[in-house]
Amino acid sequence: MIEAVGVDAQRPAHGPAPEALREQAEQFDHERQEAAPERNPDGETRVPGDAPTLAARGAMQLAAQAGTVGTVGVYPPQVQHYPFREAFRAALTPHR
Repeated sequence: MIEAVGVDAQRPAHGPAPEALREQAEQFDHERQEAAPERNPDGETRVPGDAPTLAARGAMQLAAQAGTVGTVGVYPPQVQHYPFREAFRAALTPHR
């Protein structure tokens, strides 16, 4: 499994997923503030995602037990919430 989205992940806006992620909204807001405290530092061309670890969490859930997840998405050094717990629970091997 390769996760190539990084902190640019966006919360879904339609279908059943927004409701399923509603209880994680506060966590995602905290992660976004941590990853990109300025919403548009380069004008309108760069808009950080509003759910920084969503793609990584999805990759961890979808990878086979004892599989490998390669992360090529960008996670700046100030991001402290990469989902290692999910990786270790499933005995995954995270690669960066």
